[in-house]
Amino acid sequence: MTLFGRRERPHASDLVDHPILQTETPVLHALFLAAGLAMLTGISEELIFRGAFPTAIFHQTSSVAIALLGQAALFGLGHISSQAKTGENKVVAGLQFANGYWHGLVYLATGGDVLPCIISHFIYDWHVFMETWMTTNAQMDYTNKAALTKLTPTEERELRKIKQEAGSSLSAETMAFARRFFYAFDYTHCGSLSKADVQRAVSYAFLHDERQPTEEQVNILFERVLDGRDDPECLLQDEVRRRLVLPEFLRLLFLLKARRA
Repeated sequence: MTLFGRRERPHASDLVDHPILQTETPVLHALFLAAGLAMLTGISEELIFRGAFPTAIFHQTSSVAIALLGQAALFGLGHISSQAKTGENKVVAGLQFANGYWHGLVYLATGGDVLPCIISHFIYDWHVFMETWMTTNAQMDYTNKAALTKLTPTEERELRKIKQEAGSSLSAETMAFARRFFYAFDYTHCGSLSKADVQRAVSYAFLHDERQPTEEQVNILFERVLDGRDDPECLLQDEVRRRLVLPEFLRLLFLLKARRA
């Protein structure tokens, strides 16, 4: 978003939460920006991971197989993020290892020509950049729209209970932000969050805390909230029975905040 801007003119709430967002960016403009960035990453990463690293490994081991596996392993490790959870890093590292292994095979099959690898890498990154940009824009549009929808009577009743329990610390502005935060992680646009969605939302909510809640702690509270429903068999439809609606998610967040206070 900071590089490409919004696909449409940003909503006022976007600019409050993210003042660095640009104004409306045409899709064609974003295509060219993504192409330039993809070209830079494709050239630099292929020269390093398919050129320099396997050459150095081969000189040390005299083994093509070890060089092939080594550069793929380094490529996977290079995509690990310190801010991501262990499970997410394992998935990303595994996928990028396979990606690096495939490009290593292409490098070998072409007799050490890095150009096909650069072209393949460029196309892949270009697709990922544009898909991510379009998906994120769509999610932000949904978030703004969903946060303005009228609450159901059940939601209003439960949110009033939460406000009474929280007291003056829960202002109208905080509640409005909490609604937008909830819908930002509703990737299926069904008005509820799965356990995986809740894990991601909690990770973001506690991103700057010294001690973040563990996956096990979140899972325990998730199940406790589900068990605390008045009528778990009839309260919700089947597709959301194992998902948290807005008041339930806020209650889980407040429980985590209280435990860390």
